[in-house]
Amino acid sequence: MKKGLSLTLAFIMLACVFISCSNDTPAVTTDPGNATVTTEAPVATDPPVTTAYPDIPADLDYDQYEFKIFVNVHSTEYSDFDLENPGYDVVNEAAFKRNTTVEEILNIVI
Repeated sequence: MKKGLSLTLAFIMLACVFISCSNDTPAVTTDPGNATVTTEAPVATDPPVTTAYPDIPADLDYDQYEFKIFVNVHSTEYSDFDLENPGYDVVNEAAFKRNTTVEEILNIVI
């Protein structure tokens, strides 16, 4: 039973390899001599927006409210809320920028 199943699976795998490596090229059905080439001017588009800010009302102000976030130090060695300077690590720098941006937009202290 196992030998038959193994041989069948091996045959299927080999068949897939041989089918995918065939050198058949599809036949060309159109005559390239009669084709006309038209070029259009490229469409000018705006660059994609790379910053995403939530819909925060412009008049929202927490008046320097201090948010205290509890982080269990014993289970993790890293907390991205106690960063005082950006440092040299990409992740620490991104977390620092995120925290300072939130602090500036909402007028809070983390």
